[in-house]
Amino acid sequence: NPCTKVIDLGGRTAVPGLIDNHNHFVLLGMRPGHDTRLETAASIPDVQARIQSRVKTVPAGAWITAMGGWNIKQFAEDRFPTLAELDKGAPDNPVILFQSFTGPAATNTPGKKFFDQRNIPVSETGAIAANAPSIAALNALRSIQTFEDEKQGTLDALAYSASVGVTTN
Repeated sequence: NPCTKVIDLGGRTAVPGLIDNHNHFVLLGMRPGHDTRLETAASIPDVQARIQSRVKTVPAGAWITAMGGWNIKQFAEDRFPTLAELDKGAPDNPVILFQSFTGPAATNTPGKKFFDQRNIPVSETGAIAANAPSIAALNALRSIQTFEDEKQGTLDALAYSASVGVTTN
């Protein structure tokens, strides 16, 4: 066919780009803290490993967050990680895992200290109840977020999208 153009890839593979037309991309980029994807974690040790990996890529003491896109039902343990379990993943970084933006949520020791200072109720095991307490926790994180944090979050969101094959948002 005279309209056909053949391109020799030299043994490489071409994969078509994926376009996501509804993914709340800006919202992902503006989440407080350093977003950590948990949607494929199958257990609490998986969560700990992802948090440990994320700690290596962020500034010392920076927040590690996971907000939505996952559910405790996907974990073999069928529950949130405890404060002690999250401490194993990130003993020196505050961590908060929101099942959704209205919670429930779980945090570790540095996170609990932050929320305690703001009178946000956190149980001794790191649990933050759904609705008002989780919303207060999210708003407390947003209150310390800078424009530079939002720009970094957007760059992280772009990198994540590209890593799973999304080429256009």
